[in-house]
Amino acid sequence: MLVRLEAARRIIERTRLRRPRVVPRTLVEAVGGLAAREIQARRDIPEADVSAMDGFAVRAYRADRPRPYLLCEADPRSRAIRPLQEGQAIPIATGARLPPGANAIVRIEATRSEGELLRTHEPVRPGQDVMPRGESIRCGETILERGERIDPYHLGALLADGVRSLPVYDLRVGIIPVGDEIRGSGTTLRGTVPDLISPVIARLFEFANVRILPSVKDNSDRLRRAIAREIRRSELLVTIGGASVGRRDVTKKALSEMGEILFEGVQANVIKRGAVALVEGTPVLVLPGQIVSAVTTTHEHGLHLVGRIAGRELRRFDRAKLSEAVTVDHRMDSTYLFRVHDGQADPLPWGVARMNALLHANAFGVLERGRRWAAGDEVELQWLEHAGTRGTLAPSVRRPNLTPEPRCSRGAPSSGTGSPSS
Repeated sequence: MLVRLEAARRIIERTRLRRPRVVPRTLVEAVGGLAAREIQARRDIPEADVSAMDGFAVRAYRADRPRPYLLCEADPRSRAIRPLQEGQAIPIATGARLPPGANAIVRIEATRSEGELLRTHEPVRPGQDVMPRGESIRCGETILERGERIDPYHLGALLADGVRSLPVYDLRVGIIPVGDEIRGSGTTLRGTVPDLISPVIARLFEFANVRILPSVKDNSDRLRRAIAREIRRSELLVTIGGASVGRRDVTKKALSEMGEILFEGVQANVIKRGAVALVEGTPVLVLPGQIVSAVTTTHEHGLHLVGRIAGRELRRFDRAKLSEAVTVDHRMDSTYLFRVHDGQADPLPWGVARMNALLHANAFGVLERGRRWAAGDEVELQWLEHAGTRGTLAPSVRRPNLTPEPRCSRGAPSSGTGSPSS
């Protein structure tokens, strides 16, 4: 039985899933993983007003016109600095704390020195080229959310806040290709096809410890044994192929004998044969054996499941306007690939095995059946992982969470795995 896509999403939301083991990692090792706890800034960054430029810290005149400044300290390394008075200047480097009394920075290229006098080529206003305390990050601001993927851009903020290691989820994902015709890498048996899908799906779960297991023939007993071996070693198990309704499609039958099928598929072409099951409390994602179907089903159900396990939504949704009309004359709602740019969504050739379309897509969406969508109609899209740079419409970003009264320190193509009908 196929359920509506909205119903499948609700089922996943209601399903209780176990949290994975938490392991400590150095910051560099943690990049790419999923954070196991929220990290909030314990201090303002910077912790004091600092210079944003190389040049001279000055106590700016009240008059809004260029005037000379008196260089009161020629050695910027000296710590015995008296508070600056109006019209005084001292050399300063980028990132250095402003000396007492200073209220502006004059860029070095905007000055010339004449003995003890510093002449400027432009008026200097209070606050000019000063980075005020907390401008980069405020004390209590969320640097990293639980379940968020840790990327290199987190490192600077974490290091500045004194963080040296992070707890991350030790998420284990097993992938089982299913099909008599599948051959693994390094084999060239006649009548077989290479496993083209498993390596792609593995990269979509690159935040986890992924194992691509040997392929299993279209045999229910063999598949049950393979699932039994891996189910307790995985937080998520993925099968690829054998997901349709033909005589050789044994995946769902095997899973129903071992556990519970949460839903057998959804009422939307391309992703309709994707299913989710529970075996011994571990979710199993059932993927169709066609490349577009497998990728979009992984984004829709697979990332949803991992998000529930990690405690944070990993799917990225947005809206864009169709660049041309689309008529959905299929018998059910249909999944389309899109190339999104400048807020416009270009529909790409439709089909479950359109590897050429997948090469150009950066998003996909499900369009309602029996409807002619006009150019300019707005549609909801889900972004494809690793394809964000192909378009110029930025994915939705959550506003940073601020905690009231935080405790802060001040100061310091088909792979052959399954039926072509997806």
